[in-house]
Amino acid sequence: MAGRATRGARKVITQETGISGSFKGVEYKESGGGYDGPPPPRGLYPAKLTSVGAHTTGDTAIVWTFDITTGKYAGWRGWVYSDMDNAQWKTQQILVALGVIEPEGEINKTYDQIMKEAGDCRVQIITEDYQDELRPKVKNVLKPSEQSADADDEDDADDEDFDDKKPAAKTSGRSKKADPDPEDDEPATDDEAREAREEELSDLKLPALKKAAKEAGLALADYRGKSEEELVELILDKEFPEGDDKESDDGIDLDALEEELEDLDLTALKKKAVEFGAKRTELKDLDEEELIDLILEKAEEQNPSF
Repeated sequence: MAGRATRGARKVITQETGISGSFKGVEYKESGGGYDGPPPPRGLYPAKLTSVGAHTTGDTAIVWTFDITTGKYAGWRGWVYSDMDNAQWKTQQILVALGVIEPEGEINKTYDQIMKEAGDCRVQIITEDYQDELRPKVKNVLKPSEQSADADDEDDADDEDFDDKKPAAKTSGRSKKADPDPEDDEPATDDEAREAREEELSDLKLPALKKAAKEAGLALADYRGKSEEELVELILDKEFPEGDDKESDDGIDLDALEEELEDLDLTALKKKAVEFGAKRTELKDLDEEELIDLILEKAEEQNPSF
């Protein structure tokens, strides 16, 4: 009979009444990489690269995944993004920190090759306000500390000499235990993170420093005619503002915004684009990925410091 629903037909669920859809082809990301400990506070932590690959925001966008390797927060996972067009300095910073290239070097490697060649590093964790909740985020990737490298060398030397050493005499049970390495549990301070970044910037020449200054959000008038030393200080002041316990509340976190947009359907993306100032004529015939790019462009226009 016409108009009668077919027996056994699937009930239509709308967005207002529930969730309906397929996740086929959607990358699954487990929050924190399975880590169930406390969130790490601001600081500098030993880490390793666990994945790197292309990101959906553009042809040159890259997403890097890092895990904290030691201490109380070992296993915590965070992401950081870079781009070979709009944030080339960030890509270079990460590759240098991982020991894959030298400053101002060249690269022509697959993501698999980068994973194989990547060494240990450190990640600078900051806290950001996202939907009324403070959460940790990877801001910078730095070279491993020299103290850690020296400790590894000492361990190797101890292993080589082990056979020639006599067993150590037993000590009193009341003897004081060795103090644990503070780097295992305590994050480095912001001053240490700033010093590590300063070392990296000091290796760059004037043209590279000017590009880093521009991509850090400095205007041309801010760094025109500045010396290399002055440029380093300007960049550091921009990246490590005093009294900055979290990223500016007035700004928009593009990474968090992008993650939010990737969960929206076409209709919701169009609505979000209008909220960011896009004209409806601009939205015509755009697919989901193109809409996300448009929204991020509008967000950058409203926040020129990006």
